[in-house]
Amino acid sequence: MKIQKLGLGTVQFGLDYGISNQRGRVSEGEAWDILSLAANNGVTLLDTATGYGDSELVLGGIMAARPGFFRVVTKLPVAAGPEVSEKDGENVAAALTRSLSRLGLPAVYGLLAHHATDLLKPDGHRLIRAMEACRDAGMTQKIGVSIYTATEIDGILDLFTPDVIQLPINVADQRLIHSGHLEKLKKRGVEIHARSIFLQGLLLMPPEKLPDYFSPVRHHFAAIHSAFDAKGWSPLEGCLRFAMEQPELDFVLTGVTGVDELEEIVAIVQRCDNDYHRQTFPAVPDESAHYLNPACWQVGQ
Repeated sequence: MKIQKLGLGTVQFGLDYGISNQRGRVSEGEAWDILSLAANNGVTLLDTATGYGDSELVLGGIMAARPGFFRVVTKLPVAAGPEVSEKDGENVAAALTRSLSRLGLPAVYGLLAHHATDLLKPDGHRLIRAMEACRDAGMTQKIGVSIYTATEIDGILDLFTPDVIQLPINVADQRLIHSGHLEKLKKRGVEIHARSIFLQGLLLMPPEKLPDYFSPVRHHFAAIHSAFDAKGWSPLEGCLRFAMEQPELDFVLTGVTGVDELEEIVAIVQRCDNDYHRQTFPAVPDESAHYLNPACWQVGQ
């Protein structure tokens, strides 16, 4: 069942996150209800990070009521400095130990470097070796990295083969599909977790309501919405179906700010059959790729 591919991003449990987020940070009570709904529907993968505010603490308090049910992926703090020091490598086990304490877990499912650039710095191998040591010690089942671009994937694969790679993919940003990098990762046996399937909610907004910064690509978003309309899908359903229909993706991560949002997502995913029907949708062209990376956004300018 494709519901088993659904994972829950929890940045909203610790931070006010997302360009279209009108509700702010999720309360602990709402977080409890969200995780209860997830558990009752077979959604077992949770994605968090040390950089997500109190997300790990919130998760730890809730998961104590369902020990052993959820699989948690967390991410290391970003390594400061132009190169990876010996101290940075030593800090990996300490950072994971703190995360395990906050989460109330003996081990996590996955430990990721939060940015590929940390591993690609001079002496980045120190972080990789330290993560491997954590895996060997049973503190994490898998290790990997969160990436943004095809170039980062190529650089990482030149260093080592991670167990897991988390990457951005959505109907507007199909670059890693067309470049063959999803297929390349699967041939190397890498587990792929997709994030940003709604592009921080941008793909769910009416194109005419997008911030002025996105005016040059507004017509591309309108074309995507028109393609969804032609199939009788809401933007939410279209974005979910697009991601779920990519056979290379092992997990599709979605963030929510309320139980009602997760209920709608679960209902849509449950309507998807178990076969794959990869369909063609318009995307934002490569020359406008900076509009697809939230780190590049200059909203309000």
